[in-house]
Amino acid sequence: MKQVTTGNFLFHDFRDSLGIEVVYEKHVTHDFSRHTHRTLCIGVIEDGMRTLLCRGNEYKVIPGQIFLIPPNEAHSCRPALESHTYRLLLLSSDVLRMILPNFDEENNVFYRLVLEDKDLFEQLLKLHLILDSSETSFIKQSLVVSVVGDVVEQCVDRQHNLNIRHKQHESIKRAQEYIEEHYEENFSLDDIAA
Repeated sequence: MKQVTTGNFLFHDFRDSLGIEVVYEKHVTHDFSRHTHRTLCIGVIEDGMRTLLCRGNEYKVIPGQIFLIPPNEAHSCRPALESHTYRLLLLSSDVLRMILPNFDEENNVFYRLVLEDKDLFEQLLKLHLILDSSETSFIKQSLVVSVVGDVVEQCVDRQHNLNIRHKQHESIKRAQEYIEEHYEENFSLDDIAA
């Protein structure tokens, strides 16, 4: 894991172990000019207000709301007030395909860019804290897939038949048996999937 901390900025690179990057920035006062990310970005505002300009629309994102920036989507961001504090997850295509097996980066399937869901907002905050903890990779991976899956499910266009993965009883039973047999080991989701 690569970590960069400067002043009010914290960056963790979990791409090798979890397929994600994490950004936390406090008291942001600068603008982010028009740019893109190769990854799906899911963010939360903790304090202040952020203006997101995307798809010709302007969104004012406030604490308690979740914002989503699809891969390769041109956008810009700026504080709507004097400053804002935000957290951002940048998810690789591999992680996204764990949730949306038929995901194609060329087709934009995300129709909803801002959502208000208090429980999901709290889950995302908790996820950020756990990612920065000494918790096992398995727990971190499990939470990433679960929480991101809940966000994605609310933001994708159902017309695209992406087959959002839902837990199946047989698979869960086999995973449970593996966990019970290997509970003393430091295993990952890939181990359980195998």
